[in-house]
Amino acid sequence: MDKYISHQINRAIQSQSSLTIADLTIIAQLLRVYYYSYNLWQTYEHASPESLQILEAVSQDLPAKYNFLPKNLDTQSLEQALKQVGALPEANFIPQAQPKLPLVITVGGTNGKGTTSLLITSLLSSLQVVTLNSPHLHQYNERTLLNGKPIAYEHYFWALQVLDIILAFYLARSGKQATYYNFSQQNTLLTQLLSYYFAADVFVQEVGIGGVYDTANALDAHLAIITSIGLDHTAWLGKSLTSVAANKIATARLPSGVIFVASQDLLAQQVREHLHFLPLLPLPEEIKPSLIPHSNVQVSLTAYQYLRELNAKPYIPQTIADYDFNLRAPASYFTAISLSRVKQLAKLNASTLAHILARVKLPGRLTFLQAEQKQQFIQGLGLRMPSCSLQIVMDVAHNPQAIEKSLSLLKEKFNQQGKTYYFVAMGKDKDLVTALECFKHEQVYLLPIAHEQRGVTLADYQERLPELPAHVRLEADLKTCLEQIFTQNQHRGQEINLVFMGSFYLLSDICAKTNLSLL
Repeated sequence: MDKYISHQINRAIQSQSSLTIADLTIIAQLLRVYYYSYNLWQTYEHASPESLQILEAVSQDLPAKYNFLPKNLDTQSLEQALKQVGALPEANFIPQAQPKLPLVITVGGTNGKGTTSLLITSLLSSLQVVTLNSPHLHQYNERTLLNGKPIAYEHYFWALQVLDIILAFYLARSGKQATYYNFSQQNTLLTQLLSYYFAADVFVQEVGIGGVYDTANALDAHLAIITSIGLDHTAWLGKSLTSVAANKIATARLPSGVIFVASQDLLAQQVREHLHFLPLLPLPEEIKPSLIPHSNVQVSLTAYQYLRELNAKPYIPQTIADYDFNLRAPASYFTAISLSRVKQLAKLNASTLAHILARVKLPGRLTFLQAEQKQQFIQGLGLRMPSCSLQIVMDVAHNPQAIEKSLSLLKEKFNQQGKTYYFVAMGKDKDLVTALECFKHEQVYLLPIAHEQRGVTLADYQERLPELPAHVRLEADLKTCLEQIFTQNQHRGQEINLVFMGSFYLLSDICAKTNLSLL
């Protein structure tokens, strides 16, 4: 099983997929039909009325060319239909006598996607929630969460087989040339499938890049969130804020709510007039999160309240300028609303919200290491703990906008206590020059990243920075560098603040080398 999972993941990493968003939209709906058909076949004798209702809805949205269901549904005909699609998966399956069709929350934006997705997941703790989160720090299965915790690999076995079966079926029916999912496509579709597998009430999916062509856009969002607009991934999204905004807003749908945190002036007038934008709810006066951006908390609170009041709205397909905000699967969309349990959500008061914020886990988002973690980090590098006070912070801010925000929060947190050293690593596609300008005159050490696909060497930095700013140094040996810092501050009795930021891959690399867990 482990070999199969590793093989499929590596296959996707190496794939140059030719699948378009149009292909992925049909594949995503095929996965729905296949799952609910398979589940009904497994539970036919004691299936709930909702099982048939959901299957009827998802199959109604599937183009006739790809619909494999027989007219009369019984155990034998379902089995025959599934076998016509492909060989049945050779894995254990968890049948759901009362399956659910989850509401979909799609979270995009330049920064804050992961934080917002995890906050919403925490707020919805009374429901069954599957979350697509990326990237991972330690293990691949951190990308697919069930009620905030990684899903065990044993459940991937069945789902990855289904992804293969559906792709082969789709390619045969469509006549498209043979191809395979890329890593992002595989991961997103896998998590969508697992949201049905675990009978999620709500599926929270984080967009990879942009919105228009991302696999997350293959599903209709009942709530689309765009947390921020900034310049990143400009090769794909364009070099202006308006082009970035136009790409990211594509995950919205006409009857759905939209939370757009940036200025709506970045959007075309017709888009502003037709989409259902939600105002951000203010935070209670008692709520003052110190290390979580207030806007992320506001977005999550607004999303929670929207779900409590969610009702099906009149829907008339229409064209808005060059945009297509129409539902791809209207029967599935409205059936999910009609069967939803979200109206049972309790009203959040300030005390409950404060309690949730105090215990929410946001790994790698301005994470201050606790005493045991600091000891693990120091010992993992073969160092001795300095006698002076030591703070170690891990943060995944990876573009100028995010770095500036993190630096502002850290400045407030440190309150000019001690000496702060920043250890930064940034991918080759990032705006390194502008990012370094955010640090003003703070001491910055640029570190390499050891990663097969996204690795960065000191030579890469030198190519991008012919002349290093005075406050920036290239550092190949983290252990020696920290020894020098500890020695310099040993006799001053001054607190030392070590901040590692700029890339998930840097944090993942450090965790692997020191056996440190941020979960």
